[in-house]
Amino acid sequence: MEIPTSSENTKSKNSENTLKEYAEHIAKAAPRLLWHYTSAEGLLGILEQGALRATGVDYLNDKTEGTYLTEMMLGKIKNKVPKNEFQIFKYIFSPHCRRVREMGVVCFCGSDDLLSIWRAYTSGKGFAIGFDSKKLARYWVEEKHEGLLSPVKYSESKALELAEHHATVVVDAWRSLLPQGMKEFSSFNKNLKEPLDEDVEKLAQILPEFFKKTGYLMMSGAFQKNKHFHEEREWRLVTSLLGGRELDRPRIETSVNKNGLSLFRPIPFQDTPQDTPIREIMMGPGLDEYSQKKAIFFTLQNLGYPTIKISNSGVPIRL
Repeated sequence: MEIPTSSENTKSKNSENTLKEYAEHIAKAAPRLLWHYTSAEGLLGILEQGALRATGVDYLNDKTEGTYLTEMMLGKIKNKVPKNEFQIFKYIFSPHCRRVREMGVVCFCGSDDLLSIWRAYTSGKGFAIGFDSKKLARYWVEEKHEGLLSPVKYSESKALELAEHHATVVVDAWRSLLPQGMKEFSSFNKNLKEPLDEDVEKLAQILPEFFKKTGYLMMSGAFQKNKHFHEEREWRLVTSLLGGRELDRPRIETSVNKNGLSLFRPIPFQDTPQDTPIREIMMGPGLDEYSQKKAIFFTLQNLGYPTIKISNSGVPIRL
């Protein structure tokens, strides 16, 4: 194994400090517990595996996931570049925008015992698992470098402001590499339908640097959602669906949902049950309190978990 240079050591140390500071910031901003609503089958799988599913963005319940902010951004870019250049620009940049759809998301709710969430995700006969937000932030962000844990934003006006900012960053990066835009390419100046070989080679040299300058913008798009979902009060971990290096990359798994098949990657949240960030398990309003509490108690005991609070929903709905 190669020994990193002093500059590489410094860079690595700075990155670790940044992640630590970010984890501490999130820990202060987040509610004490982040809640994951799930079915009985989901609860058992989570406890047995010590992991949560990072579901691919394409398989979430919001049809605009992965495109909500990027479509706004492309609209802003259209106003910043010449019309004939935008068509080529869109062709180049659109696949880059789709990178957000290659990400996986672990979803939480910032509130416990929400009737709308019970109905939407468990039909009232499920469970809500309360995770220690500080411990999750430290484990996922600071220690394991899994991705970013942050609240979802539902403001359309704020999303438009962010799209404007992103569009400016993208166009500035484009102009820094191509000050004259597409006019620097011979095939563009000659109005040729097919690009010349030298133009393709030049573009191939530029694009990696362009995407390097703008790639970080893609992840922020996964934290912006349509205002109609604001009742979910969502927090989420956004990570790569592929994850890790190719050699040790965990296998992407497949599950069945009401719309067909979906892809996910298991994301461990603990090293052992004794180190678990789970602090509470709440039973849904449609469950029998006595029988389900007993089942949870023995499940936790059999799997080696420490004492975890078991509570019952206070929602007085008849299901």
